[in-house]
Amino acid sequence: INKMIFYGIKKYGQIVAAGDSDYEVIKRLKEGETYKFTVKKDRNYEFHKKVFALLRIGFQNQSDYICEQTYRKIMIIRTGRFSGAEFQGVQIPIADSMNYEKMDQTKIENLYNDLLNILIKDMRISSENIESEIVNFF
Repeated sequence: INKMIFYGIKKYGQIVAAGDSDYEVIKRLKEGETYKFTVKKDRNYEFHKKVFALLRIGFQNQSDYICEQTYRKIMIIRTGRFSGAEFQGVQIPIADSMNYEKMDQTKIENLYNDLLNILIKDMRISSENIESEIVNFF
């Protein structure tokens, strides 16, 4: 066994499998063997889905873009999260990645809030109305 990833929850002073697939990984560990563990608090996956739901609401309430992926990238650029590339003497913004593994909880929450503020202005709607729509996407 070279590398395995599993999710665990601390309960009653012990680490237990977070789900069935995690339990299967733990079962593969040999009794009496020494293993090295790196502990990392995972961010809230449900919140990650909430960000995509917010973007979907924005996409469905606009008419400028026909591709949801393009819309998502433009929105990320509008939050100021981009790098630049030069092509034929012109600077082109390239949206930062929303890769789940690369963003910690604070970064994804800040992105969500920035996107929400943009959508409030674009859609001329309150944050409460947008938040109530998000539950329809889960």
